Amino acid sequence: GEEDKKEERNIDKLNEEINLLYVAVTRSRNSIHIPEALMPKNFPATAHIHILKDEAQKEKQEKNTLTKNSFIKTAPVKIIKEKAYSVIDVREKFGGAYQPWTNDLDEELTSMFYDGVNVKDLAKHFGRTKGAIDSRLMKLGLE
Repeated sequence: GEEDKKEERNIDKLNEEINLLYVAVTRSRNSIHIPEALMPKNFPATAHIHILKDEAQKEKQEKNTLTKNSFIKTAPVKIIKEKAYSVIDVREKFGGAYQPWTNDLDEELTSMFYDGVNVKDLAKHFGRTKGAIDSRLMKLGLE
C-alpha cells in the first residue's frame, strides 16, 4: 500500500543520488567535493576527495572557533592602503605573474610535474613565482 510506495520512492531517490555520484566521480579531472552525508563510514582519506561538511555542523565549528579565539573580536584592525609591491614590479621579474591559468597551461603544468620537473624550473618555465606554482599544484591536487 502507501508504505510500499514510500519505500519505492526512497529507493528511486537513492538510485538517482548514486547515479549522480557515479557521474561526478567518473567525470572529475583532479579532485571532487562530496557532501559528508554521501561518504561511507571509515572511507580512507585521499588528497583528491574533499569532504564537504553540512552547513549546520560548519556553523557550529565556526561558533566554537570564535569563542575559543574571542580575542579576535577585540584586536585592532589596521587597514593598509598601499601594497608593498605592484603587479608591474612583479611582472618585470615574472612575466606570467597574475595571468589567469588556462586549461592548456594546467595540462602542461600537470605533465611537467609528473615528468619530475622541480618547482624552481616550473616557475622559470611559466614565468611565475615558486609560490604561484606551489599554489597551482595544490589547487590541481598534485601536492
